[in-house]
Amino acid sequence: MRDYSVVTPAFWIGDTGKLLRGDANSQLLAMYLMSSPHSTMTGVFHCPILYMAHETGMGIEGATKALARLSEVGFCEYDEASEVVFVTRMASFQIAEVLKPGDNRILGLKKELAKMAPAHMKAKFLAIYSVAFCLGEEPPKDPKPASPSGGPPKPRTGSRTRTLVEAPPEGVAEQVWADFLKLRKAKKAPVTETVINGIRKEADKISMPLNDALAICCKRGWQGFDADWVKNTADAQPGGAFAGAI
Repeated sequence: MRDYSVVTPAFWIGDTGKLLRGDANSQLLAMYLMSSPHSTMTGVFHCPILYMAHETGMGIEGATKALARLSEVGFCEYDEASEVVFVTRMASFQIAEVLKPGDNRILGLKKELAKMAPAHMKAKFLAIYSVAFCLGEEPPKDPKPASPSGGPPKPRTGSRTRTLVEAPPEGVAEQVWADFLKLRKAKKAPVTETVINGIRKEADKISMPLNDALAICCKRGWQGFDADWVKNTADAQPGGAFAGAI
């Protein structure tokens, strides 16, 4: 167990903190992951949803939904098969934004890298921090991309395939689709049939066309969509998704 963790007050007023306002469970889970007894300074560590549910007291359903929300806003990624979480900016706060060559912490980081698994999480870590931390390693080719974060994590199952969606679904304007693809690409989140079906299912709950739901995602910078996030807002009204610039 680590002796201490750094949790910056800026979390509450930063981009991620603003996106999580009003979602107490997601805020709690974010704080838990940053200070978890299972965490490491790299932000890549084994933490089953069962641990999150028990140690925060929010239960499996609450923890699963909160984890999905954190994935959608880019706070973390979760690998279902290995039950490993990657809090993407954690190392910046626990270690530093940049390390100079010869810093003693680089040796410790290399030791952590030697045992970091799964391989695709190590690749993602190196893609962000290899240069900043003078690790001298190229990100390895990702043999197994992480599950898309557009929906809640699911229990471990057998192997799954992902079908990427490139053409706009029926009823979705080309410009809205182009903006959504650009948003997902910026967040390194592929657009799959599972992602689109999940967004369509949530949009149907409030009788919203898929086109409008995707437009809202673009306007608000969301990877995914949940009906509860907009059902009591102006965006939920007919034409509301286009009230502001996308």
